[in-house]
Amino acid sequence: GTQTVTTAEKAVDENKTENTADNSMTVADTSTISSDPTANNMNADEIIGVWSGYYSNNSGQMKLTVTIEEVDDSNPTEAVVIGVFSFSPAANNSTGKSGAYAVKGSVNLQTGHLWMTGRSWITAQPSGYNFLDFYGDISGDMFEGTLIRDYLPDFTLEKVSD
Repeated sequence: GTQTVTTAEKAVDENKTENTADNSMTVADTSTISSDPTANNMNADEIIGVWSGYYSNNSGQMKLTVTIEEVDDSNPTEAVVIGVFSFSPAANNSTGKSGAYAVKGSVNLQTGHLWMTGRSWITAQPSGYNFLDFYGDISGDMFEGTLIRDYLPDFTLEKVSD
């Protein structure tokens, strides 16, 4: 029994070999990708610090400082955040008032999405002012978000210190 191998069969055998080589190469290439779901998470140190910027209210432009003092990152999708919301009138605002209150909320360390609510006044509560709850997204040294009010003013804060 002599076995004859046609050119077509040889080509199929060569393609199988090439495909096998290509597949093993692909497996080798993707084996370096991390399967750790927390690999891209932010850490508490990236969030803790002083964030400063401006927002507008009925009296005009207001300076806003959000100080994140503590992050409990034991649950990375809902890390507990504690801090202070401080506000004062900007230089061109003669009627705004100053104040500060404690805030508490959560941050998703995978997405950088943060939500905070007012808890208690640190300063005397200025007449006509109430807690402003807020939410937004932290990315690098920028925190862009929205204050929860009738007119939902946006703010952009920059991290100015750790």
